[in-house]
Amino acid sequence: MFHVTVFGATEGVLPLSDFVSLTVFGGTELVRPTLAQRMLRLKEIRNRPQNFWRRVFQLDKNIIVTVFGGTEIHAPTVMDEYADLRRVLSSGALSAEEGKKLLAEIAEKGGSHDLFSALTLFGGCTVERPKPAVEKKALEAGRQAGLIGDREQSVLEQVVGRSESAVAGVLGQLCFSPA
Repeated sequence: MFHVTVFGATEGVLPLSDFVSLTVFGGTELVRPTLAQRMLRLKEIRNRPQNFWRRVFQLDKNIIVTVFGGTEIHAPTVMDEYADLRRVLSSGALSAEEGKKLLAEIAEKGGSHDLFSALTLFGGCTVERPKPAVEKKALEAGRQAGLIGDREQSVLEQVVGRSESAVAGVLGQLCFSPA
């Protein structure tokens, strides 16, 4: 799939793969998939035979090209990350053991290196975390909706504004460790 922005601004969702974004003299905002979605994608990639050319040219990743413009990739809130990981685990799509390994691998690499490659000329391409106020509002809404308890809320509040690796570590503790 192609996403082209020339002399303008667009927004959309960054898929897990097979996506090319070209931004020239403009701005593009993309919402990044959750860690749980990325873990499922990593599992899928591992379970299929590796093609030499796909591995060498990293064709399993998205490609983001920015020339004289800006591309912002917005990370999901901590609440979205937690809720999606719990959903994937409860569906049985990932076992706890698989989940631990995949989450640790994504956290170890740090950033979104499993998701996209970027080429930027005279512009910028950044991954933006949600603002603390947005994160806290989402956590409070999750608690009020019964998705998380007071304990989970206080633990998740500790990683607001921290790196993706820190978020992954806390999610691993909450989802894979006995209470």
